[in-house]
Amino acid sequence: MSPRRRIPIVGLIAHAPVDVVADAEEALLADYGLAKLQCTTIPYPRSEELGRALGAGARFLPGGCGANMAAGLAALGSEVAVVAPFGADSHGSFARADLESRGVEIRGFGYDGPHSLVYTLITGDRERTFADYCHGVPYDLAAAAHGLDDQRIVAIDGYLLLRLGVADGIRGWLASGRPEGQDLVFCPGDVSVLTDAGPIVRDLLAEARHLVLNRHEAAKLFPGLSDEAIAAMLRERGVSGAITQGEAGAFLFDRTGSLHVGANKLDRPIVNTNGAGDAFTAGYLHGIEQGLPLDEVARLATACAARVLTIEGARPERAAEVVG
Repeated sequence: MSPRRRIPIVGLIAHAPVDVVADAEEALLADYGLAKLQCTTIPYPRSEELGRALGAGARFLPGGCGANMAAGLAALGSEVAVVAPFGADSHGSFARADLESRGVEIRGFGYDGPHSLVYTLITGDRERTFADYCHGVPYDLAAAAHGLDDQRIVAIDGYLLLRLGVADGIRGWLASGRPEGQDLVFCPGDVSVLTDAGPIVRDLLAEARHLVLNRHEAAKLFPGLSDEAIAAMLRERGVSGAITQGEAGAFLFDRTGSLHVGANKLDRPIVNTNGAGDAFTAGYLHGIEQGLPLDEVARLATACAARVLTIEGARPERAAEVVG
């Protein structure tokens, strides 16, 4: 691919929790009522029990789909700005500092409460399952989101929609008028977002010019349709995007057409699948930011996903770790 200049036009409205990552048996998922491969919200006291059950072997790593995307974009050379909630404790400081150390610009926002933790459980097949909780502190997002009004592309991290107050804030932001020509990218992140945040999801689907879905989300939104049929329907509405298919690769589409790309061959063992979808989306966003043709976007996005599969954590340190 020929080098292209950096263009500071990507912003993310993101969830930026700290991931508590630990190996777990399938029985533990059942004990806590966690749906494998998905994110399940559990009561706060139950989350504390889970934390104790994981013990000293748990690792604390910066996480969150949108925050991971921002880190991936920065590693690829994009200039990226983020609006995300950061709690008033050491976890919030840790999450913020990690993004800033990678060159991500933080445009808000802090709140007076504990920073979010997400329990990321890795089972023997190296797949990940999430347990989230609601700490009861509402997020005032509407004003903060306008901090991205100078960005031509704004991506929405679906996980954030599950937090208290966020749906109303996003709805207010959409209603107050975004800059003309600003493209909205919606990344649900999990089937639970589609089921638990239904009304605001419908609003975002109507506004989005790009959709990045995994195969489970695509099946939920468009039951019974093939990826090709979904792409054809969305293209008629002027929507571009991608449907990731795990080991089978991904299906991408835009106004010029559609294509399937196989998953990259790995040169080392899979550590776990946490963050692979976020890395794919970072590659997709960087590709559309740079105006790459669809086949180059596909190659870049799948390369980003493949690289994250083979490292601890969901964030590569630099561009060489993304595609090298």
